[in-house]
Amino acid sequence: MPTYDITFAIDNEPNDSDAGSLLQLNITTAVQACLTTANALWDGNSAETAALDLAKILYSHGANASHVVPDLITMADIADRTNVSKSAVTKWVNESHAHAFPIPFGQTGHSMLWLWQPVKEWVRANSTERTHAKIIDDWQSLNRDEIRRIDTMLAENIHHQLSDIHPGGGQDLSPRPAAHHRGSCK
Repeated sequence: MPTYDITFAIDNEPNDSDAGSLLQLNITTAVQACLTTANALWDGNSAETAALDLAKILYSHGANASHVVPDLITMADIADRTNVSKSAVTKWVNESHAHAFPIPFGQTGHSMLWLWQPVKEWVRANSTERTHAKIIDDWQSLNRDEIRRIDTMLAENIHHQLSDIHPGGGQDLSPRPAAHHRGSCK
């Protein structure tokens, strides 16, 4: 069963008790620039199953997953994650050849942003001994289509309707009231 690297924006910061329970399940939460996130490496038969399983666990701990936070990377990040120079990545991006580099997801300032999963797949398919590119993670990041499907399911609250997914190995997952958001971000 594949393992997926999933990050959700959640509607509030879990209270200390829930945050501790989530950490025991290897789910980390963070707050940056008023965005509260929850991240985990989660197993599932598909990205959607893994994400909805994780969303149900978050919900049971008072945190509602609102949408996927994509794993976006810059050329410098690509260089770091593949153990090659930034000039090698620039060459991959700019060279015209039969195996075109993935299209960017977007841009911030002057930096292009890519989703990590298509870049990782491209590096694995196009790496040679000469490039020395190495991918060190064995998990799957979410691609554009998976993100779109998961976000749609979250928006439609499908994760509350899936009775065949039993997250947490039999724990009581009945919904609890959401924790109150700490701080002044609103």
